[in-house]
Amino acid sequence: MSTEVRRGIVGQPAPRVDALAQTTGTARYVDDISYAGMLHGKILRSPKAHARIVSIDTSAAEALDGVHAVLTGADLPVAFGLLPVSQDEHALAVDKVRHVGDPVAAVAADDPDIAQQAVDSSKSPTRTCPRSPPSTRPSRSSTIRSTVKDRPTTVTGRCPWSSATWSSASK
Repeated sequence: MSTEVRRGIVGQPAPRVDALAQTTGTARYVDDISYAGMLHGKILRSPKAHARIVSIDTSAAEALDGVHAVLTGADLPVAFGLLPVSQDEHALAVDKVRHVGDPVAAVAADDPDIAQQAVDSSKSPTRTCPRSPPSTRPSRSSTIRSTVKDRPTTVTGRCPWSSATWSSASK
């Protein structure tokens, strides 16, 4: 049985095969590649953090020469998700947007400039959702009982980010 350790590539310096091309500016990136018949995509994103989508008018975008497809959340209503916490994700917002930058519509066109023009011509009126009022239901609050320096303390309240306040009472 041999106690000799075989050295491999792990822990050893390796030459960068793309270093010369990157430093001279001749490296090709995905954005540099163009094929005949290739389409370019752009996404219309929400400027609002929390709003209901009233309607999406894509007629002006669809009428532009060079636009091949315009998709909205209505075209992709099936939720997906790989993790159990993300089973309700949608490729495009269906009924409401939940954060600034939430994707609302997608455009595929012959040219990136035409795709951007189509995105800019799409109208998506939204109605801003009101902030949720603090809940007064007892099931939403939590009560923690503990002993601090031999003195019972009750803390009642909800998480601070839910627009509620924490209160504590000593008995």
